[in-house]
Parts: sequence; structure tokens; C-alpha cells
Amino acid sequence: VRDTRHLSKYAPVRLYATLSTPYSGTTQSVGEMQVTVTCAGVEVQPGDIVVGDEDGVLVGSVHSFEQILPIAQQIQQVEKRMLHGITSDSKESISSMSNYKDHIEKRLQDKPSSLEFRV
Repeated sequence: VRDTRHLSKYAPVRLYATLSTPYSGTTQSVGEMQVTVTCAGVEVQPGDIVVGDEDGVLVGSVHSFEQILPIAQQIQQVEKRMLHGITSDSKESISSMSNYKDHIEKRLQDKPSSLEFRV
């Protein structure tokens, strides 16, 4: 990426790059459009959705995002209730909002278990 100082003035535009460079691209080659590219080992197909933030990048088809959106919304609701629980006057513990004790007991017995939040 280049011209980072200029681009930083546009708040809605977020850029992530491994480095900046003073060189611009070529104007002599049209390049290719609507072709599969690979970014950091991940294939990105034409029409895919690419979203990212400080924690990482997600790439997927519209269909895959339609499938995970309800799950992501559910996770957000649980996290919101958990945050409220630990910051409200009641100061609930994270373990009280989960199956922590049961989970630890099962794992100590080498039984299968998954940690689950129950709020």
C-alpha cells in the first residue's frame, strides 16, 4: 500500500498491509479481473466477501456468510449478556455463567466435554 498518510484521512477506509512502498502500480498492463487470487494462502473467488479488523480477516462466499451470520449473532448476544453479568452490580463470575465445574470434572475423568456459556 502507498499514500498511507492521505488514505488515513478517510475513516471508513481501513487498510491492512505488511508494508508500505513509494512505488505505484503499472499503467501499461490492464491485469486480470474476476479471477481467483490467493492471499496469504487463502483462495479468494470472484464474488467472495472479504472482511477484516485488527483480529484477522474472513473470506467466504455469500452463501457461507448467510450460513454463519445467525451463529455470529447468537455469539454476540451471549457475549453481551456475559459482559453485562461481570460488569453489573451482581458481578457474576464467568464460571457461574458456564458449565465450567461440570466441564472440568468430566475432563479430569477423561470424558468428552465442551465448555459452554449458559446465559
